[in-house]
Amino acid sequence: MAYAENILTLSYDFLKYLIPELSKFPRDQKFMLADRIQELTHDILDDLITAYYNWSVHATVQSSLRSRLGKLGGTNKSNRSGAGSSASNLALELF
Repeated sequence: MAYAENILTLSYDFLKYLIPELSKFPRDQKFMLADRIQELTHDILDDLITAYYNWSVHATVQSSLRSRLGKLGGTNKSNRSGAGSSASNLALELF
């Protein structure tokens, strides 16, 4: 469980770092791209918390995490070598 607690803490810390950085986006991208990135990262943290406290939905949350991390990292199912694949694999291995 130490790994799970660590990924929750790291995800939360990343979110605390990311939100002020997203506010620096240019105005024309802030309301579309930055909001989408923020929404995805909140959803990922929510999935991690759900998986941590409710192991009965572990498989469902794992597929949701894979999808959301792929969207955030710019990868798809056919190409797992993108930037998001290492983060996706790390998060999925820890749960």
